[in-house]
Amino acid sequence: MLPFPIRITYGTYFLSTILCAMLLGVSCMQTFSYFTRYVRDDRWLKTVVAVIFTMNAVQTALVAHGAYAYLVTHFGDSSFFEVVLPASSTGFLLSAIVSVCVQGIFVLKAQGLSETRSRVLPSLWIPLALFELGAAFCAFVAL
Repeated sequence: MLPFPIRITYGTYFLSTILCAMLLGVSCMQTFSYFTRYVRDDRWLKTVVAVIFTMNAVQTALVAHGAYAYLVTHFGDSSFFEVVLPASSTGFLLSAIVSVCVQGIFVLKAQGLSETRSRVLPSLWIPLALFELGAAFCAFVAL
């Protein structure tokens, strides 16, 4: 008998892995659509989109690796749920990096569309982005 309800822990982990894989499929379609429709975009933007997609795919692979380790390799071992896999903490850090990159592109595009080219949006975003990256890195090191 496990000391925790199996549906809540294992089931939630399994469903979140499936959701992560589905969102990777959406990301694949968006990336393909971007590269076929916006051929004339700057090379730096295309590179950033490719890097973001690659980091997203690696993060999904790390989530799948963690799910396999917890749900297949160590199934029923309740003490293993107390162990944080290096792949899981790396996936957490990659998720924060992808989030900051996407937010940065959004801020740049929003600033480019504004009539005054105000620096308010970037000046609000930069400290928050640095905090997000710092918190993710601290969590990565602590885990």
